[in-house]
Amino acid sequence: MKGTALALAAVLTFGTSWAGLNAMATERATAAEQGAILARALATPGPADQVWYGGTLPAITVQAPAYSAVVMTPTPPLTPPTRKA
Repeated sequence: MKGTALALAAVLTFGTSWAGLNAMATERATAAEQGAILARALATPGPADQVWYGGTLPAITVQAPAYSAVVMTPTPPLTPPTRKA
């Protein structure tokens, strides 16, 4: 019984995934035929007042200076607290 339930769950999962993938592909093809999607994606976004439809953004490089070795200076030993009588 457990095997049957697992097999049924697997078939339903893969089946709905396949149906969703086909639906999205059909929707994208319809939108492309109607001209709603650009035929060529822009490589970089244009001016700020235009909508960017995707593509590859340029790489972001972060540069930071290297720190020198930390020099530890000796500190005087702590003195125990004193109590006033």
